[in-house]
Amino acid sequence: MSNQSTQQIKQYLNQELIAYEESESMTLPERKELRKWVKAQNSIHSNPGLWAYENGNEMDFLDALRMEDGLCETRQNGAISAET
Repeated sequence: MSNQSTQQIKQYLNQELIAYEESESMTLPERKELRKWVKAQNSIHSNPGLWAYENGNEMDFLDALRMEDGLCETRQNGAISAET
């Protein structure tokens, strides 16, 4: 991929991030994780675990992060046993 194409992709992803941050409420740790994800040249509309909504569309990074955090918290609170 040419350097110009890479720069265009970075610019697009950063514009996408700015618009998303303006429209979505998030905690400071969530914002930091989201920015790291985008800095690694990923879209806010994708996630590393390839989690998907019920309709089959890939979850946004923040939704997937929150879901994973919720699952970990549920497990730590004993609601999910190791045998499940």
